[in-house]
Amino acid sequence: MEQLRLVLIDLNSAKQVAIKILSLEEDKKLLVIDFLWVWWDARNKANAGDKILPTEEIVYKVGYEIF
Repeated sequence: MEQLRLVLIDLNSAKQVAIKILSLEEDKKLLVIDFLWVWWDARNKANAGDKILPTEEIVYKVGYEIF
């Protein structure tokens, strides 16, 4: 997953990121989408004043050991 993270951060637009994610194998695609959803939800809650979730808890919520 670290290699994929490095590829994604080098892309120049959200469209390129989406195309790359959607071109992944089904299991990796679902893992990345699930991770992004959990991360986005945690960020929105933190912006609304809730506690900031530690990275480990975000990873746990995704249900996979990705780090």
